Amino acid sequence: MTIYRDKNCPFFEIKMGDTGSVSYRKHSHEEYSLGFVLRGETNFWYDGRFERIRANSVVFMPPGFIHSCNPLDLNCWEYGMLFLDSGWFNSSMRSSGININVPMFWHGPEEPFSCRIKEMMETLMRDLSPFE
Repeated sequence: MTIYRDKNCPFFEIKMGDTGSVSYRKHSHEEYSLGFVLRGETNFWYDGRFERIRANSVVFMPPGFIHSCNPLDLNCWEYGMLFLDSGWFNSSMRSSGININVPMFWHGPEEPFSCRIKEMMETLMRDLSPFE
C-alpha cells in the first residue's frame, strides 16, 4: 500500500494497492471515498447485496457506509482510493445544493467519470512523494 498526501491539501489522501493486498472484511471510512479499479475485478458487498466491479470502474462511498471488497484473483488486482475529508466535501457540495449519502457506481473505460477520476488521481500523485 502506497499513500500520497499533500500538506497543502489536507482534505484528500490517495492510497494505491496492488497484488500484495488481501481481501477486506466489512468496514467503513470516516471520509468520502472513491475507489478506482485499475486491474482485475472484485465482488463488492454493500447494504446486503453484491456488485461486480471490474477494471476502469469507480465506486463512491459516503462516510460510515459499511462495505467490503473481495478481489476475485489476488494475482490480478490493483486499485486506487481517493479519500475526501467529509467536512470539506459536505461544505463544497452544500454550496452546490448536492447531498450524496448512498453508494454510486460508474462502470467501464468508456464512462467519462471513470476517465476523469483516473486522470485526477494521476495528476494529484504526479508531484507528491509517496510514503509507505
